[in-house]
Amino acid sequence: MNIIKNLPKILIYGAKPTPFNITAQRSYAFKSDLKIKWVRPEKIPCYKPAKSGDLKSMPEIDLNQYQIEFRNCKGLEDADEIVQRLFKLEFGPHRKIIQSYMKDITGSVQRHPLDKGSIEPRIARWTAVIRAWQEIMEAHPRNKTVKIKLKELIDKRRKH
Repeated sequence: MNIIKNLPKILIYGAKPTPFNITAQRSYAFKSDLKIKWVRPEKIPCYKPAKSGDLKSMPEIDLNQYQIEFRNCKGLEDADEIVQRLFKLEFGPHRKIIQSYMKDITGSVQRHPLDKGSIEPRIARWTAVIRAWQEIMEAHPRNKTVKIKLKELIDKRRKH
């Protein structure tokens, strides 16, 4: 029974060579005569601006501005200088700086002050978040949750 199963293998491997000789040589498997040394390009991580398509990173933000909630507050104009400094971005948390940048960048592409859902302000908001997360990834490259969220947001922005 085993002989019958292996019969095709025996016939193939035990077969005699063909009566004609092949003289053509393969040129694709041999080294080239050209003196070219190929170096593998360095892998760019997905969170880098060069890979995500961002032309610039997050710009420097003026920290002497008031936080978003207090920009139109008339009581701060009459307040003491120390109190005014407490309500500026300089002493606010980092997320307030990101919110200020996000408002500035979306305000530049909005058609009117209530335009928040059209594609231009949405892409501007995504870009602001991407740039903020890219800064976080530069400081903490092993932060996996931010890396995954950043890659998903880059893909989402690229899709639209």
